[in-house]
Amino acid sequence: MTRPRATRRPISVLRLLAGVAVVLGFLGSGSQASWSDNWSQLFLSTFTGVADGAISGTSVPAEVGKLTLVLPSGRSVSDVAPKTGIYSERLLLSDLGGAGDSEFGVDIAPTGDGKQGAWFSFDLRQETDCAAFGGDVSDGATVDMLCFSVNSGVVTVNDQSLKTKLKVGTNYHVDITLFSSSTYGDIWAFCLTNVDTGEQEWVCGTIDGGYRPVHSTSLRKHAGKTGTISVDSILLMGYQR
Repeated sequence: MTRPRATRRPISVLRLLAGVAVVLGFLGSGSQASWSDNWSQLFLSTFTGVADGAISGTSVPAEVGKLTLVLPSGRSVSDVAPKTGIYSERLLLSDLGGAGDSEFGVDIAPTGDGKQGAWFSFDLRQETDCAAFGGDVSDGATVDMLCFSVNSGVVTVNDQSLKTKLKVGTNYHVDITLFSSSTYGDIWAFCLTNVDTGEQEWVCGTIDGGYRPVHSTSLRKHAGKTGTISVDSILLMGYQR
């Protein structure tokens, strides 16, 4: 399904900082009671204890929800992704870089919706040079509220480019938060953490068209460039007031 892609809308510095403060409050709630009352786990896939090997069909292990491998029409895993599978308790997505191939990757189907907010996170590592990949967070029907892409190490989120460039073999953690706030409006935030050094970089913005309950996320390996990425600890939380 082809959906309109999200674009960045201008946001003032003060409003951006206020939004980041709200996001941090969501992610680091002061009491266990408020956390458990407002957040619910909608998807989880960790690959812990999963035997190494190629993926059989399109089924990918997930503890909560459903994780499905999506391939170009008429293609098998061996055609475009000969090394794709579970290795060292991580999911590897690789391709041959054929110019005629479409992007492929995984679709995440949660058990429910993030009605007022959603927190999508995963571990990420670029295993080889020249990898081109990305992902999105959407309502599953109309518009991707947040889209990110990586090309030759440069990370772009809703048309904003990060200063941090991904390095091969370095471990990163991605946190993506979208929420609806009567005070600050409907805001998205993307945080990239270098797990090896602890360095972080944030980018934020307002959501074009407003927040809609999150019902779908995906990770994609773009066509046309050889390369391999690996992901782990994929988590989607939904926020309901």
